[in-house]
Amino acid sequence: MPSAMTGQTTNNNTAPNSPLSPTLSFFPPRHNARKKGEKKHIDLSFLPAYSKQRRARGENFAQRAVAEAIKTLSPSVRSATSATNADEMDNEVEVDRDGEIQLAGINDYAATTSEELWITFNALSNHLRGHNIKIAFFSATPQGGGVALMRHALIRLWRLVGLSVHWYTPEGHPAVFDITKRKFHNILQGVNKPGTKLKEEDKTLFEMWTDNNVDTFWSEGAIDDKSIIVIDDPQLVALIPTIKQRNPNAKIIYRSHIQIDTSLVNDPSKGEGAHADVWNYLFQFIEQADVFLAHPVKAFVPQNVLDSKMPVLYMAPSTDPLDGLNKSIGEADMVYYQHYFGRLSEQQCGVSIDWVRPYVVQVARFDPSKGIPDLLEGYRLFRRKLNKAALSPAEQDTPMLIICGHGSVDDPDGEIIFEEIHETLSSKEYQFIKDDVSVVRVPPCDRTLGAILQGAWCATQLSTKEGFEVKVTEAIHKRVPIIASKAGGIPLQVKDGVNGWLVDPGDSEAVSERLLELYRAKRCPLTSIALLEQDGETPNSMADKTVSDYLARQPKISPTGIKDIGTSEDFWSVGNASKWMLLWSRLAGLEVENEADRNVLGRMLPENGAARSDIWKDMEGRDVWEMISGKKDDTLIIG
Repeated sequence: MPSAMTGQTTNNNTAPNSPLSPTLSFFPPRHNARKKGEKKHIDLSFLPAYSKQRRARGENFAQRAVAEAIKTLSPSVRSATSATNADEMDNEVEVDRDGEIQLAGINDYAATTSEELWITFNALSNHLRGHNIKIAFFSATPQGGGVALMRHALIRLWRLVGLSVHWYTPEGHPAVFDITKRKFHNILQGVNKPGTKLKEEDKTLFEMWTDNNVDTFWSEGAIDDKSIIVIDDPQLVALIPTIKQRNPNAKIIYRSHIQIDTSLVNDPSKGEGAHADVWNYLFQFIEQADVFLAHPVKAFVPQNVLDSKMPVLYMAPSTDPLDGLNKSIGEADMVYYQHYFGRLSEQQCGVSIDWVRPYVVQVARFDPSKGIPDLLEGYRLFRRKLNKAALSPAEQDTPMLIICGHGSVDDPDGEIIFEEIHETLSSKEYQFIKDDVSVVRVPPCDRTLGAILQGAWCATQLSTKEGFEVKVTEAIHKRVPIIASKAGGIPLQVKDGVNGWLVDPGDSEAVSERLLELYRAKRCPLTSIALLEQDGETPNSMADKTVSDYLARQPKISPTGIKDIGTSEDFWSVGNASKWMLLWSRLAGLEVENEADRNVLGRMLPENGAARSDIWKDMEGRDVWEMISGKKDDTLIIG
């Protein structure tokens, strides 16, 4: 019987205990099957297996209509951009409508960074452009998380300097994303529910979903003509063997961007072996890549990676100074976004926000690892202490709490965590503050989140497990005092007592104390504010002044980063783009042909004609930023 979605024939020989559909679609063994023997056949009729013809005719009709409308918005849009036709057959992400919308120019990026780094960035881009290499990123989703935000910004920047860098995402499905989130991501981080295990049928579904995306979108061009391919998510590791077969000359980088709890994955006796099982399953794909790229935390790298022949390098992620999250917002715009967010709050949780009052904010996904229960408890304790204090604040001076973030199509936990927060706030012990806690899932609009963070009296990032979380850098850049946990790469961004406070993960009492101290102005987390206190200013008055002065220029991104109150160039787009370009040049073994570029890049790249075996000998185990900055004391790796 033909499937309604795929048109493929099915049979009824369903395994008796199969959790899948009662009918099976026949999928003949593929030419790039990764395992010996007969390929398992499972029901993929519910997966998005549209033909290219159907996709071209209907699925993208609305997207194409909007894209065409964009061209006629105003003469400036057409004149400022060059319209190109993106290939709709390969699921390439059309950043800024494939360049037809210009959100920032190259001079705008030059103004955000130091002259030294800008010279390095231009030398690296000239060097790569001269070799005409093609790069591809593969990640799970085009929006809804830190990876997607970073990719949009970097593709935009690389396009401005003429590099051929592309970004592809798969056609997702809830059944697969449930596996990749709860049985990959959560288990690797150690935040999974007890008893959660990766089953054989999960592996089969995951691999066939990958093959399905290759057949539907990536069988022509996306893989075959690329020089270097970056696998940016564990969701797409099963693509690596296909790349090796279809394009054996391509170099592959696997970027590991979550906190892998190596105390669990290295020890099969823990967690009934679930953590080790998941990692070992994924590693059979990952070990076929050429480089393992991790956040700058050595504890995130499993032992079997270190024991393998894969070079291991460290690189922090980035945020963008010119995107909606980080551009300064004027007073009129702030009023608009506050009004918009206020409507969302009333609709989603029934809480009316009084924007005259100060507020504490955490901007993050609704995820088990983000420490939201610890934040709620810390805020509850803070309010109890505030009520008992002799200060007896008036209501208009009492900080509210806002918890907000985007959803992501590959994250089935979001709705569950959202509901759990409301269950907590409905309990008896939270009744006295529930009307002061706004919990909002914001539609995809970075400007909204940027406005809410910019206007905060205090920000938090209380993750229990974390890869890096650049929201910390964004808060510091906006001069918002931040209380953050000592999880993952967060301590690389915060100097305790200088540009924020650090607390142990799960320590709600410490969070409440920091909030109380900040409120009572007895301790100041920001050196710049401490200096102003000599003139009679307090953290409260400084925060109020920051929020009211919407048009003030934000602090310059600092080359020295953690050594002062600023934020490091390592964590912003120009620095991150430079790190990637250096890595690509090394991996491809490119020689520097331009003498001027050689003068800049000589210390970063091997001598022309160096043997392939020498390419990694001075990079192994290092932070790529150290090679860009040229300063050993800029190495930011947690041991």
